[in-house]
Amino acid sequence: NAMQRADRLALRLRAHSPQARLQLLQRRQQDAGRQLRARMTQVLERLQARLQRTQARLHAHNPQRDLATLQQRLRALHPQAAMQRRLQHDQLRLRSLARSLEAVSPLATVARGYAIVTRPADGSVVRSAAEVGAGERLRAQLADGSIEVRVEPGNDD
Repeated sequence: NAMQRADRLALRLRAHSPQARLQLLQRRQQDAGRQLRARMTQVLERLQARLQRTQARLHAHNPQRDLATLQQRLRALHPQAAMQRRLQHDQLRLRSLARSLEAVSPLATVARGYAIVTRPADGSVVRSAAEVGAGERLRAQLADGSIEVRVEPGNDD
């Protein structure tokens, strides 16, 4: 019993010797170093993967490329916009000319209750009562059609 105690005491003393203590601390330091390196490797791998994902997103949303695309679209729209403005201008001009034409149109005159009188033989317009004689057949163009008329002798008013 005393022998066993002495052995245990010797074992404990050896375990508490400075050299044994140093070896234990060195092993712990090596283990901690391995764990730290493994942890740092994991963190570094995660950060690299995150960087790659961020770079991929940045590449997908490249502002320079987007700007170039938008500038190209704008250049394509410029001639279309110019043509659109030209078309609008021409439409306004056409409407103005149509109003002017309508104002001087014989049809507008007829629509106001007047008639255009012509000779059926040659289609010439009769402008004065002095140009026709009694019994002459004429054509009168009215707003809703034409009629044949015959000149009757009348007053020379």
